Amino acid sequence: MATQSNHTQESSYHLYVSPEDDYDFVVTSDGSGHYTDMIGAWAAIVTSKKYPQCGRVTSVGCCTHTETGRAEFLAILTGLHTIITSMQYEKHKSSLTMLEITMPTVLIISDRKDLVDGISGETEPEKNLDLWYQFSWYTKYFDIKAKHIPGHKRLREEHERVDCLSGLGRLVLCDFVNIQKEIKHIRD
Repeated sequence: MATQSNHTQESSYHLYVSPEDDYDFVVTSDGSGHYTDMIGAWAAIVTSKKYPQCGRVTSVGCCTHTETGRAEFLAILTGLHTIITSMQYEKHKSSLTMLEITMPTVLIISDRKDLVDGISGETEPEKNLDLWYQFSWYTKYFDIKAKHIPGHKRLREEHERVDCLSGLGRLVLCDFVNIQKEIKHIRD
């Protein structure tokens, strides 16, 4: 019984710690937002052992008029965009031509189950259809798989980082928006 438990533990550990051995790129993503103020932020870390220009690249973003689900999806799109952008800087090959021929594999790791299910084809998207349309463009160049990772379990270092970055980005934007409101109030 102990051997079976250790085997299960090792396979879970491998999924969360070292998927870069099985995929060309791994995008670990997270978003932060709240429906009351509609301020969101997101972060993605792209890792790759095969492509050194994507060895470990972090991307972040934030905006108003968004909510958590949209911020989570923007994190995934930001990670995929980071891969395309990094590949375009390769000097000796046309990156998009190379991508069309080789169809690199991408694993998206997210704590948002509905997005993972949508990417895996288990559910049909109901929200953020404009983002799903953007996502479909990337499926022309990548073989994309998705894995759900439970949030706040400290199972993957990159996930802890994107969680912190997206939360911090949201706080910074909230502070900026509040300061702008105060300035407007003083001017009026």
